[in-house]
This record gives sequence, structure tokens and C-alpha cells, in this order.
Amino acid sequence: MLQAEWLAANGQFDEALKLVDQKIARDPNEVPSAAVKTWLLYKHSGCQAARESFELTRQLACVADLETPLLARLQPLAAELDIPSSPRWTEQYVAASD
Repeated sequence: MLQAEWLAANGQFDEALKLVDQKIARDPNEVPSAAVKTWLLYKHSGCQAARESFELTRQLACVADLETPLLARLQPLAAELDIPSSPRWTEQYVAASD
């Protein structure tokens, strides 16, 4: 995912997004991939463009440490989307039914 961030920082946003989307297709339930996609969309296309990806990140990160840099940098996006951050901006944890 670091490679995708480097590509985006060098103006290759489409290539970066393609790389992240490939990773998400291989591992759809991974927090880092969803968080990086959300960050890239937010920084390069704005709040509304990142909304769908952020919702996925909120679901996947329900028990993650939100103080890690990967997730902490999404706090401003949560605020812009008027998502309460107290106590957490993630979705509630739902245990598997099986």
C-alpha cells in the first residue's frame, strides 16, 4: 500500500487507485487497503468521493486501534462527513452469527 501512496504523491493517482483496488479485490476484508483507498480518494478528490470507501473502512475497522497513523489520519474526514467520533467513528462491532 505504501507503493500506492508513493504513486499518488508523484501525481499518478489513477495508477495508485488501480493498485489499491487490485489489493482490495484479492483481500476484500483488510483494513489497511480500505483505509489507504479512503485516504487517497479524500486527499485527491475530496470528502464526497471518499464517502463510500470510508463507510467500508468504518465497518472493517470496528475493533481496530484508531490511534494508529493509518486510521488517525481519517479523523478529519469523519468530521467532514458529520460522523460522531465519540467514542469511535467506526461502526459498532457485530459478532458473527455462526
